[in-house]
Order: sequence, then C-alpha cells, then structure tokens
Amino acid sequence: MFKPLNYLKKSPEIFNDHFTEWFDEESSMHEQSDPSEEAMIRFAKAHAITPPQKIKESILQKIIELQIAENNRQSLHIDNLPLLDATSNWLNWQACVQHISPPDEYEGVYLHTLENSPQRDLFIAWVKNNVEEEVHLDLVESFIMLEGSCECSIRDTSGKTRSIRLSAGDYLEIPVGEPHDMILTSLQPVKAILQWHKIRA
Repeated sequence: MFKPLNYLKKSPEIFNDHFTEWFDEESSMHEQSDPSEEAMIRFAKAHAITPPQKIKESILQKIIELQIAENNRQSLHIDNLPLLDATSNWLNWQACVQHISPPDEYEGVYLHTLENSPQRDLFIAWVKNNVEEEVHLDLVESFIMLEGSCECSIRDTSGKTRSIRLSAGDYLEIPVGEPHDMILTSLQPVKAILQWHKIRA
C-alpha cells in the first residue's frame, strides 16, 4: 500500500518533509520515471472519488459551451460594439478588450467606459470586493463574465431569492426592480463586460 495511506491512518497532517521522504523512496523504485509524479498519481488514485452526477454533467456542459464559443469566434470592433445578450460570445469580448487594464490600485470596483449613449452604458468592470445589494428602476443590468467567479443573489417582486453561480463565459440579466448583490468566490478579481440598457421614462 502507498505509504501516505498508512501515514494518514495515524495522522491527518502531511508536511513537506513527509512528501520528500516518500518521493525519495519512490525514486529508488522508479528510476525511469519522475518519482514525485509517480507518488502523486498513486496518492490521487488512492483517494479518488466518483463525483455526483450533477457535478459531472455541469463540467461536461461547460466543456461543450467552451468548444462552441471557440468554434464561433468573431472579431469585435471597440468603436462599434453589439448589444450584450444571452447569445454573446465571451471569447469575442475577451479578445476585444484584452489590451485594456485597470489601474494598479483601485478600491472595490473599477469601471472602464466602452460606450455612453442614450440607449446604454457599457463598461469593462473589475470587482475585487463583494458588492452590496442594489436595485435599478430605470435600466436592465446584464453582464458576461470574462475572469474570476462569483455568486449573485436576486430577489424577485414576490420576495423569493434565487442564487446564481457564475464563472468565465456565463451571462446574467437582472430584471428591472429586482434587488441583487454579488459575492466573490474566486481569489482573483472578477472581470466582466457590464451593460446598463436604459429604459425610457
């Protein structure tokens, strides 16, 4: 049996010295291969679990969506950007704005304006702190994720709250008048294309 398993029966803690010892032993046993790789593979196999079907399906769906987005890439022009909607290809947007960066230091949220017109405001948004609950009564807010991950809670007019987890490639539209917030779930800031589609009074 692989030595880490014997050790874990006695103690749940593993330190660098333990791995160094195991790798040295593996090296003498597998001279033709990378001992650290062999040790980690055996350790991973010994602790492998079958993921829940829902998670497996979610991962496979994400892979399919990425392949579709990759196969349908088009160039966007920074001076004539299309409306953001559920059919928007996040890879097109990512490529279009990749040369634009936020300042080295900013607090909470930084918005870089891409368009300001009577119909809409369009931004690149960088978010590195949670966003407290807000509500818009005169615009439809939508965004497509480019980097990072977050969870948004949205409360409808009946008071029911739904939570939506988002990562790169995901699109979300928030109906007028529905309070919402954002909680970061990634170590890196969220980067997204943010659209405020204005509603005529």
